[in-house]
Amino acid sequence: MVSCLLLVAVAILGVAEAQISVGTDATRVAGSTGSDVVDAVVDLIRSNCIFSEDRLLLRRIAYIESRDGTDPKTYRTGYDGGIWQVDEDKFNATLRCNSVLRQYCNLLKLQPFNIDWTQVTWSDLRKPLYSGLAASLYLIQRLGANLTAIPGDVLGQADLWSHYYHFGAPLADYSGLAASATTYSCESKMDIAFVLDSSGSIINSDFRLSLNFVARVVEELYEPERVRVASLIYADTVSTNFNFNTYNTKAQITNAIRSISRITGGTYTNLALDTARTTFFSGNNNAKRLVILVTDGQSASTILTAAAAQRLKNKGIVVFAVGVGGYDPTELHAVASSPVCSHVFTLGDFSFIESILDEIKRSTCLATTMLSTVEGTPSEVKTNSSKPFTIGISSNSTQNTTVSFQVNCGILDVYVSYTNPNPNAAMYTEKYTAQTGRPAYLTTSGTYNGQQVYITVVGTRLPANEAHLQNCTDYYSIVSLVDKPVWQVRCCNGATCRDCTATDFLQQGNLLEGVCDTRTLDFANPCTPEALVSGKLLFAYPYDTNKFIRCDYHGEAYLTLCPGGKRFNPNTLTCGYEITGDIYRVPLPLGYPNPCTPERIAAQYLYFEYTLDRQLFIHCDLWGGAWLQTCPAQEMWSQNLMTCVVDQPYIATTNRPATITNPCTPSELALGRYFHPYPCDHTRYIHCDVSGQYWVQFCPNGMFYNPSLFVCVVGDPQSYAGCNQ
Repeated sequence: MVSCLLLVAVAILGVAEAQISVGTDATRVAGSTGSDVVDAVVDLIRSNCIFSEDRLLLRRIAYIESRDGTDPKTYRTGYDGGIWQVDEDKFNATLRCNSVLRQYCNLLKLQPFNIDWTQVTWSDLRKPLYSGLAASLYLIQRLGANLTAIPGDVLGQADLWSHYYHFGAPLADYSGLAASATTYSCESKMDIAFVLDSSGSIINSDFRLSLNFVARVVEELYEPERVRVASLIYADTVSTNFNFNTYNTKAQITNAIRSISRITGGTYTNLALDTARTTFFSGNNNAKRLVILVTDGQSASTILTAAAAQRLKNKGIVVFAVGVGGYDPTELHAVASSPVCSHVFTLGDFSFIESILDEIKRSTCLATTMLSTVEGTPSEVKTNSSKPFTIGISSNSTQNTTVSFQVNCGILDVYVSYTNPNPNAAMYTEKYTAQTGRPAYLTTSGTYNGQQVYITVVGTRLPANEAHLQNCTDYYSIVSLVDKPVWQVRCCNGATCRDCTATDFLQQGNLLEGVCDTRTLDFANPCTPEALVSGKLLFAYPYDTNKFIRCDYHGEAYLTLCPGGKRFNPNTLTCGYEITGDIYRVPLPLGYPNPCTPERIAAQYLYFEYTLDRQLFIHCDLWGGAWLQTCPAQEMWSQNLMTCVVDQPYIATTNRPATITNPCTPSELALGRYFHPYPCDHTRYIHCDVSGQYWVQFCPNGMFYNPSLFVCVVGDPQSYAGCNQ
C-alpha cells in the first residue's frame, strides 16, 4: 500500500510556466452579502480610479441602504437594485455613458472589469460589483464637476445622500449608521515619516495648511508603543525636524509639527526622499513603513523624484503623495505607491483636512506591509493578533521569492489576488491554509503579468477545547521570506519506503489526494452523546473557515465544504450569512409557534415578526431552527418591509382629511415609497409612517413639493390639471 508522509500547500505565481486557477469572486455572484463582499467591491472600484475620491461615501451607502446586503429586503422580489439599492430610473440614467461618464465606461471595458456598461441590465445589479458600479456612476453623473467636492464629514454626506440618492430620507438615517460602516481597526505597528515641501513654489498659507494637515493626521493615528512619527522639510536642502525616537507623546509631536519654521529655495524632492530612506528607515523592524509626501509636485526633476520614490518602494516603504496649492498630478502619481488612486490625495484649503482624514486613516491602517530580501528591510511579520493584514513582496529583480506562512495554536487563511489590493474571502485568485505544524508556502516574484501580487492573511485562534487537546496556549503567526524549501515525498510499500519518483506521480495522478489517509480526524470529534441529545449537530471546523463539521445521529463527524467559497458563521451555524444585532442563537420561548416550516424555507421566507416584542424578529436557519434576533437601538421590526426601521412617530401637522385616499399601501411601503404629493395643494405633501398611516406635511414658506425629487423646491413643478382653482 502506498501512503503519503508529507503534504504542504504550495503556490507559484509570477513565473512563465505557472498556471493561476480561478478563485472566488463573490462580487459577481448574484445575491452575495456581507462586509467582505462590500469591501472587495469598494476596493476594486477605488483602486481602478472609478470613484476614487468618494470620501468613504460609497462604503457608507452600502451599509445604510442594506446593511451590506444582510437586510432581508435587499434582494426582494421585483426589485433589482442590489446592495446599494439603486432604483431602476437611477440605473437607466447611467446607461448611455455620455458626457462625464464616458471615461469611466471606457475604463470598465478594461481589466479587471471587462464590462460593457451599455449592455448591462437592471437585474445585473443583484451582483454586488454591478450594484456598486451603478451607484458610483449615478453619483458621478449627478455631481458632475462637483465630484471632488464630496464632503468628508458625515452630516455633509447625509445631506448629499438625502438630496441626490435617497430622496427625502431623514438625515439621521445616514448619520446614525455611517460610523458603523467605516470602522477600521489599526493594530499593526507603523513608522510614519512626513516629508514636507518648503520650497519657494509653496506659498505661506499652503505651508501652514501642510503643517495643520500633518498635525491632524498625527492626532488621529498616533498611539504610544504602536505608532512612531518622524518629519523633515526640504527646499534645495533638507532639514530633519525630528526622528522616530525623539518624542513619545501625541502632544509633543503635534507641538513640534506646528512649530516647524520653513526654509525656502528650489524643490529637490528627490534629495528629500533619499534622505528619508537613509535617515529614517536604515534599520529593520516589523512595523509598516510609510512616507507621506506633502508637496505641490513641481520638483526640479520629475525623473529623479520618481527614481527616488522607487528606491523607497524597493525597500518595502509605502509612499503617499498629498498635493497642495497648484499641484502637479502627474508627479504625484509617479511618486505614490500602487494603486495610485488610494495613495494620492489633494488639499484645497483647510476644510479639506477633515474631509480626507478618514481616507488617510483607512489607507494607512490598510496599507500593505512590504516584505523584501533587500538588506535593511523587513523580511518577516510576526504577530499574536488574529486581525487580518495584507502583505506585498518587493523585489529588485524578477527572481522568485518564497513566502512561508506558519501559525501556532490556530489556522491561517491566505488569500492571494493581483486585482484586489485587499483580497478577502469574497474575492481572491488563490487561497491557501496553514495549520499548526503545517505551514503553507507561496513562491512569487511579487508581480504577475506586471501587476502587484497582494496577499491577505487572516488568522483564527483554535477554540479553547481544541487548543487544550493540542497542548498549545500561545497563538501567534509568522509570515517570512525564506530560502526555497525542499519537500520530500516518500512512497512506501508495507515497511519498505523510498523517495517517490516522477513515474510514481505519472502512474497515479491522484497520489496526494487519493492515497493520503484522511480517515483519521485531525480534530476532536464534537459529536458527543451530550451534543446529540441537546440537538447540537453543527460545529465550526477549527482549521478552515470555509468548512464545518456535521454530526449524524450515530456520533459520526463529517467535514463539509460551504458552497461557493462562503465562510461558515459559527453564530448562525450557516454558510455565508452575516446577521446584524447583539443577540445570537437565542431560541424561541417554549410554546411560541415556530414559523420556520420547510415550505417557507424552500421559498426563502426566513424572517418573521415576533409579536411579544417589536424590537425582536425571528430568523430561520436552513435547517428549520428559529432564532430571535434584535434590531439596532431605536429601531423596530416591520414585517411589511421585512427589515428593522426607525421607530420614530411622525407629528401630524393637520388632521388627515377623509377625502384623501390613503397612498400608504403595503405595496408602496415595500417599494420604499414614503412620500406622495398632496392633491391640488402643492405646498403640502403626504408622509407615510411604517405602520401605513399617512400625515400631511407642509413645505417651508414659499416652496413647493417636487414628486420627482421627493423634496420641497423653489418654483412649483406640478400641474393643477383637474383641480378647481
